[in-house]
Amino acid sequence: MRTKIKKTIILFVILFIFLIVANKLAMASDVGKKSEKVINIGIEKTGNNYSVKGIDVEFGEVSYYDNYKTFKNLYYTGTLISYKNQILGYFSIPNFTTKICFDTIGSNGKMTGGCKFPENGNIVIAAPYFPNAKQIDIYSPDGKKILSIDVSSKATCNENGKCDKPMETFNNCRVDCPTYEPIKPATTITDQNKPEPKKTTGLMSGFSWRGLGIILGGLILICLAVIFLLKIKKDKQI
Repeated sequence: MRTKIKKTIILFVILFIFLIVANKLAMASDVGKKSEKVINIGIEKTGNNYSVKGIDVEFGEVSYYDNYKTFKNLYYTGTLISYKNQILGYFSIPNFTTKICFDTIGSNGKMTGGCKFPENGNIVIAAPYFPNAKQIDIYSPDGKKILSIDVSSKATCNENGKCDKPMETFNNCRVDCPTYEPIKPATTITDQNKPEPKKTTGLMSGFSWRGLGIILGGLILICLAVIFLLKIKKDKQI
């Protein structure tokens, strides 16, 4: 009898550990984030030299991460730096090349073509936009820094401790403008200057439906194990 109780306790402990680990893995699989805007950067490559030719911002999504382990040693990597010299995120640049592809029809009527990699040419990269990003550093797959791009001209939050209106607002620079100031009655409140709802924190923060499913599955297994052991005990008593 005592042996069965010990086995039951061990089974519960193993299942509990499994549920915790599985939930952590499920939550860790969704570490990637997406930006609401994209900053497009045109770069001219001449030999081993790079120069920025244009920067613009548009609405769109680009994935970024809190670390670069996902694409380390695989792609070129971009690192976003804030005015306080803090890393805002990492993003991959799979096509940091001057590759030119073409298709032609030969004299025999067959289509031919291919790709070339000229030493000189133009490159366009898409980076996640941060209102407080001052600089973007580009690294090669082996970790060598090849270019630093000044993107301060597109920033709307210089993190200097002062609310520089009208560029900085409660919505785009809460570091410098921590207090929401309602617009005068004579003007119309638009979606752009409405305060954003506060993010909820507490029991539901970091919630994972995948993790919940794993936990419920584990609880079902525990219940089945208990029913099985009770049935064995009852059969022996008979």
